[in-house]
Amino acid sequence: MNISQRLLPFHLIQDTSKVLLTSFGGLPWVMETFRSLGLPQSIEKHLALHQREGKYQEADYIESFVTVFAAGGDGVDDFEILRQEEGLKKLGLRVPSAGGSAVLFERLS
Repeated sequence: MNISQRLLPFHLIQDTSKVLLTSFGGLPWVMETFRSLGLPQSIEKHLALHQREGKYQEADYIESFVTVFAAGGDGVDDFEILRQEEGLKKLGLRVPSAGGSAVLFERLS
């Protein structure tokens, strides 16, 4: 299916491939930088906010927060947008729920 545009010289073409795409194309670079700097290891070593073992580690929360801000988000409510993003999940982004994240980040303030 091709859709012609009247004002701009381009056509929208339906993608029928099985390629996984993300509208957050720059975020993998943010994630890679975060990880290549050794931040997950440093966070786990120096920041102990959890009272119990859970599905997510402190580094997952902090990486999600950094990623949300890099994408233009302004709070933990925007975590839900990233949680739905299959492309970022495939790259290993583990985004906790907004509710659990809010409780954890409140401990930081």
